[in-house]
Amino acid sequence: MVDAGGAYGDNTSVNLPQVPVGNYYLIVVADADGNVDEEDESNNTAAFLINVVGPDFRPTACAPTEGVLHAGETGDIDYTIENEGQAYTI
Repeated sequence: MVDAGGAYGDNTSVNLPQVPVGNYYLIVVADADGNVDEEDESNNTAAFLINVVGPDFRPTACAPTEGVLHAGETGDIDYTIENEGQAYTI
């Protein structure tokens, strides 16, 4: 029950589809099944702007493992990649 002029809040999990990083709208619908006989049925949907974030990789270091690389030979390197983004990745 919600009193006249009152409000209620709740939370739920959402599973966002795989989309590119950027701005999107999350659509929220009140009384989606139409179970409540309301004075105004036209105001039950609202769109809220959300920002989908992602990883952002940047190479930060690279050097030969053995100290020297020789022309025409295969050699090993050590390198570091940092994630400067706002999201983790596996």
